[in-house]
Amino acid sequence: MNFLERDGLLLGFRPEALLPSETGPEENCLKLRLLVERVEDLGSHRLVYGTIGGVKVIANLSFRLSLAEGTEHDFTVCERDIKRFDPKTGLRVRS
Repeated sequence: MNFLERDGLLLGFRPEALLPSETGPEENCLKLRLLVERVEDLGSHRLVYGTIGGVKVIANLSFRLSLAEGTEHDFTVCERDIKRFDPKTGLRVRS
């Protein structure tokens, strides 16, 4: 699970939900700029390791896309895939 702090909450989302912007819908999605640190090709999918605002994240892609290490790339995660948590208690916040 990836976690980012936004608006006083922790946003949690699975690596499969973090997709390059050009592959996903624009509607109801949060746009994020990812600095690609490493790409691991595992045959049927690729793990993209990087940072968003200095926070380490992982994207799990089931398709080929040219992502060079050391470059920045726009990614999105859709609202339906985001879970919100209270950073002090760790409990899920229902919206």
